[in-house]
Amino acid sequence: MTRFFQYCTVIGISILLLACSKPDYEKSGVRLGNDAPVSMRSLADMMMLPPQDRLSNYSDQGYLRVLAYQTMDGLKVPGFAENYEEGFSDKLIESVGVELAPGMGDQILNDDHLKLQRYFIDYAGRYNQLLVDHVAAISLAKHNASITTK
Repeated sequence: MTRFFQYCTVIGISILLLACSKPDYEKSGVRLGNDAPVSMRSLADMMMLPPQDRLSNYSDQGYLRVLAYQTMDGLKVPGFAENYEEGFSDKLIESVGVELAPGMGDQILNDDHLKLQRYFIDYAGRYNQLLVDHVAAISLAKHNASITTK
């Protein structure tokens, strides 16, 4: 019976912490009201979890995607350093796919929208770097496993 109560306590505390934690996008200084435009709300929804939690959740679900946004100049993928081999982002996108951010167009609705866009670029950069490390670790593990089975 005491194990049951311990289990319930742990579950209850976890739920409270999750409910009380702020969405990651609020670090941008933006608090969205009920009257926020859909494009801003959709962009903010992509940044509810910290990048490492998003990667962990999506990895568990088998849904790994590079975060990117579209501009008039083409697809932008934050977080890929110039020292990667040419075509690296294309190879990774081909491997895992891409998730385009809504609300990142050339039209800026207000100062909060601009803050969200800037924060998304930083957020996506951090997430994409974690994704690169994650994919590299998986590739290395597969490579090592193939060596040990030979």
